[in-house]
Amino acid sequence: MIKTAVIGHPVAHSKSPKIHSYWLQKYGLKGSYTAIDIAPENLAAGVRQLIADGYTGFNVTVPHKIAIMALCTTLSPAAQAIGAVNTVSVQKDGTLYGHNTDGFGFAANLDEALPLFDWRAGPAVVIGAGGAAHAILWALQERGVPHISVTNRTAQKSQEVATSFGAKTVAWEDRHDCLAGAHL
Repeated sequence: MIKTAVIGHPVAHSKSPKIHSYWLQKYGLKGSYTAIDIAPENLAAGVRQLIADGYTGFNVTVPHKIAIMALCTTLSPAAQAIGAVNTVSVQKDGTLYGHNTDGFGFAANLDEALPLFDWRAGPAVVIGAGGAAHAILWALQERGVPHISVTNRTAQKSQEVATSFGAKTVAWEDRHDCLAGAHL
């Protein structure tokens, strides 16, 4: 039986076990998907225990998306570029492969909702500078968006994220003007 989970702290609120268990049952797959609360100070020990207990992989949510990177032997190009991991595969030798699907998910959702959307038709504005912003900026770059701006209530965070991805920073109080000319 395949054992998988989502780890975080707190994690009891996560809908992932319900969603993934539905698909396991629907397709008759022999497996389980649970939520496991691991406090930040216990991350390494908690992950070692998952491996010892036979887990083949797990999703990662707050606050572990960055810290888990240090425990991964290999990181996908997306995880490296985004600077966070949300999906971990336990390899046969017990090492960890870290990946990030957040940017892909953002782009795939837009592709499905608007199949004729032209990513290169104009500028994009990212509102916020948290973890999701990193993934979205990566996805926008991957899709060839010509001009990307970041705005956030905290100017320093906005500047840090924008600099990491070569985007322009827009002051929070100027966001409305910036949005007026945005394609996305």
